[in-house]
Amino acid sequence: MDGLRAKMSSLTPFTKKHKVTVIGSGNWGSTIAKLVAENTAEHPELFERDVQMWVYEEEVQLDKKSKHYDESSELSKGPQNLTKLINTFHENVKYLPGIALPYNVIANPSLTDAVKNSSVLIFNLPHQFILNLCKQLRGHILPFARGISCIKGVNVHEASISLFSETIGEELGIYCGALSGANIANEVAQEKFSETTIAYDPPPMDSQAPTPATSQGSSPVSSHVDLTKLVHKDVSGRPSKVTLRPLPSEYYPFDHVTIKKLFHRKYFHVRVVSDVAGVSLGGALKNIVAVAAGWVDGLGWGDNAKAAVMRVGLLEMREFGNRFFPNTVHPDTFTVESAGVADLITTCSGGRNHKCAMLSIREGKSIEEIEARELNGQKLQGALTAVEVHTFLKSLGMEKDFPLFTAVYNILKGNEKAEKLPDLIDNNEATDTSASKPTQSSSLPIPPQSTSSTNPEQQTVAGTQPHCPTTSPLGDNERQSNTTTSRSPLEPAPPLASSRYNRQLLLPQLRLRGQERLLNSKVLIIGLGGLGSPASLYLAGAGVGTLGLMDGDTVELGNLHRQIAHTESAAREGLSKVRSAAARCKALNSEIRYVLHEERASADNILGAIAQYNVVLDCTDNPATRYLISDACVLLGKVLVSGAAQRGEGMLVVLNSPPSPLSADGGQGGQDKGPCYRCVFPRPPPPEMVRGCSEIGILGPVVGLIGTMMAGEAIKIIAAGGHLPPSPTTTPEAEAEAEAERLNNGSSLSSPASSQTDQMRKPAQKQHQHTMLLYNTYAADPRGMFRTIGLRGRRKDCLACGDDDALAQKGLSRITADTISQGRLDYQAFCGVFEDVNLLDDERRVGAKEFLETLTTPSENPTENDLEREEQKRIVIDVREEHEYELGTKVAGSINMPISRILRLGGGAFDELGLGADAERRGPMGNESHVRTTPPKAINGHDDGPGRVDSSHSGMNTPLLANGLDGHRETQSHGPPPAVYFVCERGNDSQIAAQKLMDQLAGDSAASQRWGWVGDVKGGFVAIKKWSQSSSPSS
Repeated sequence: MDGLRAKMSSLTPFTKKHKVTVIGSGNWGSTIAKLVAENTAEHPELFERDVQMWVYEEEVQLDKKSKHYDESSELSKGPQNLTKLINTFHENVKYLPGIALPYNVIANPSLTDAVKNSSVLIFNLPHQFILNLCKQLRGHILPFARGISCIKGVNVHEASISLFSETIGEELGIYCGALSGANIANEVAQEKFSETTIAYDPPPMDSQAPTPATSQGSSPVSSHVDLTKLVHKDVSGRPSKVTLRPLPSEYYPFDHVTIKKLFHRKYFHVRVVSDVAGVSLGGALKNIVAVAAGWVDGLGWGDNAKAAVMRVGLLEMREFGNRFFPNTVHPDTFTVESAGVADLITTCSGGRNHKCAMLSIREGKSIEEIEARELNGQKLQGALTAVEVHTFLKSLGMEKDFPLFTAVYNILKGNEKAEKLPDLIDNNEATDTSASKPTQSSSLPIPPQSTSSTNPEQQTVAGTQPHCPTTSPLGDNERQSNTTTSRSPLEPAPPLASSRYNRQLLLPQLRLRGQERLLNSKVLIIGLGGLGSPASLYLAGAGVGTLGLMDGDTVELGNLHRQIAHTESAAREGLSKVRSAAARCKALNSEIRYVLHEERASADNILGAIAQYNVVLDCTDNPATRYLISDACVLLGKVLVSGAAQRGEGMLVVLNSPPSPLSADGGQGGQDKGPCYRCVFPRPPPPEMVRGCSEIGILGPVVGLIGTMMAGEAIKIIAAGGHLPPSPTTTPEAEAEAEAERLNNGSSLSSPASSQTDQMRKPAQKQHQHTMLLYNTYAADPRGMFRTIGLRGRRKDCLACGDDDALAQKGLSRITADTISQGRLDYQAFCGVFEDVNLLDDERRVGAKEFLETLTTPSENPTENDLEREEQKRIVIDVREEHEYELGTKVAGSINMPISRILRLGGGAFDELGLGADAERRGPMGNESHVRTTPPKAINGHDDGPGRVDSSHSGMNTPLLANGLDGHRETQSHGPPPAVYFVCERGNDSQIAAQKLMDQLAGDSAASQRWGWVGDVKGGFVAIKKWSQSSSPSS
């Protein structure tokens, strides 16, 4: 290895040395600065000699017991800046007294100056300050800097877990590893022997020289590799949210060898691994176990009892990592490395968590009381982590799978007594995924395999069905019978055959293989309204292994007619749709894993969310989000099932199928590659045509039907293996199996399973036609309720999934992950924003307040004739559609003339009002409508003939109906002509209608003299209702 590195160095000389900065100067930060500075001095070929140590500036009084105290010295007279004392005495007199720091440790009170031009940043500060510190660092560090976090623990939220190292990386746009181990700062500073573990998974774009094997695989060293296009993966095994800048080739590679040279000392042994999640989890979860160990010692149960608690705790730590970070956590991290078992032993033998728990038992006081007395205002990490972990596990329904962690929580909260700890552990002891007994992170047969296996079906999926009692479909009995001399002639039925999924297993298109794929699949539903509700329930019932639920809205009572996953109680409580749907799904199937994303899909979160899943269901209701989701699925190679429904119509289509992420050669390849959303809809609909269900309505069964069919498509795709990327090589045996499966499974809207086999057997044959399904519940002919239309397939010039060559010919470039995550593509602007109409001048518009005052200004001591004359001074024409007018708030005496009729007939729509000079005198087609006193009337769009009145309203007797509008004008011949107010919902359609009337009057001078002011009400009924509620006018 060293020889190869030397050879590489001779070919590409390293002209820059790494500058190191330690951020934080507590006892552990100062200790790290000490040993790092010793190593930078010993390796001048790799590092700059001086190590910057950022110090949070504070004034410190030099202790009289300090060897540096001198009454005659100015530094001993009163408080002094800590940085000045450190740089003068080369000792951190406050946080690490008595320990000499190397002369090349430079204390610096300026954070931005300390990190200037540093390529290596070592973070060592209280975790509560991370976010604020990162904000200060943005724009002041090298964009390609690399970090090591020495902050023990993890951020555990109710629905997610994040590592401090990844928080730092995401906030600063850099890669950051983690350091943890059995390290007591004072002992390390005193150069007493200890060891630690550093987790660092070198980003592939940094590979200037070979490094030890990592979870990312071998590092490319070819000079022909475009390092800027390499994608680093996070601790969950998915593409990182951060677009990393490659470490320039002028620097010595910051790999495992370099890291060891930076940290390793004779008294401080370092092991470098790639398991960042495992190292970080070990440093956090061991504190929970230490609390339990403290109770054991407080009760005087002895070392045997404490060893038992530590054993169970170690298993739960290991299981926690395997379950929630299955793609990157290595079990050996907990049992072999210092960050695991060694740190656990140290913490359970001493330290603040163990001490406080022990004293709470011996003194009969609560943990909080001991904490307040012993920790000088600091919080006990074991107690905090226990609460956070329990909240997280409970949200997933998994608290029983971690009995020790749950027991510690219940004892801390007073729900149980510490004396019952053995019983609490024994009731439901944790399992180990590495053993033969399966758990939730391994519910289906996972044959022995090498870590280089690329078959997605052979990889463990976290959180799938936990109660399958065997490790093979044929059961333990058959495995055991193979090893005996007398074998039963009967083979037991597979466990799944008698499971809750038995009825769907009977389908030849599903069978055992299909159910196993379902149990190992991960499906994300974005949008939990009318489409997402039935889809989530049916997918939960079908047994998908992990069901992700994403939405940022809360449950509303007015939506329950179609959003059947939610309840009235959820609406009353204002529960989020995600939590409401998760509760209903868990009540249906508690044996699968649920992941909650309580946020709207956005450019900031979409890539990270979708990367965790195999199949995505787009159940959203606006074009901008649909394009965003589709683009992300294309980039990440995920199958997308998209549906939509409005009024009585619905649509369903499967996109990006079969899945294949963008290739390095600038395309997705394969003529049978299915289209994406942009291929089908290259241009979004005009924004004025996009109207929500709250405006145009929706029939509940329609959206329910589409959502149910979306779940059906997802199940078909997964059962047939259509969610898996095509294999680059296919053996004859696999080909035969795929052909047999195709014959059994039938086809879906995308036929992903069959297309691979057909393409191999008959390359020249035309591939399956991709289709879109349309539904109309009000189709004139029931045979036309369902229609299927063919789609053209992938467009080579598509901005999302097209080929680079085809796009380059048009001067276009393809959408990338950076395009999305960095906000370079404004999806709202692309889809357009519906802007308010601005047709009328200000003098032709009145505000809602002025309009209401006009309606509610009576004469003094009015008579019946006065009231009639007041009403006749104005005419209010409501241009909302008939059904909207019927259901909405109305102005008493208004006339309903739908905007659709006005747009269709133009100025002729007003002929019914008798506009012409020689117009025939007749009443309007419909009657006026009075709020709360009379049924609604409308001039509708039917061919009823002029002047026809709905017989159901013929009994009404109003001035306008009795005399007609011409008669109305005649009664006003001695007064000013009436004003005409047009009104709609928001003040847009009313302007169009008013302009149409003015255009009509402009061509007929005689008619124009018989009408007064014509205009509209700004803001429509939205503004009217607002002012009405604020002023409570009488009507």
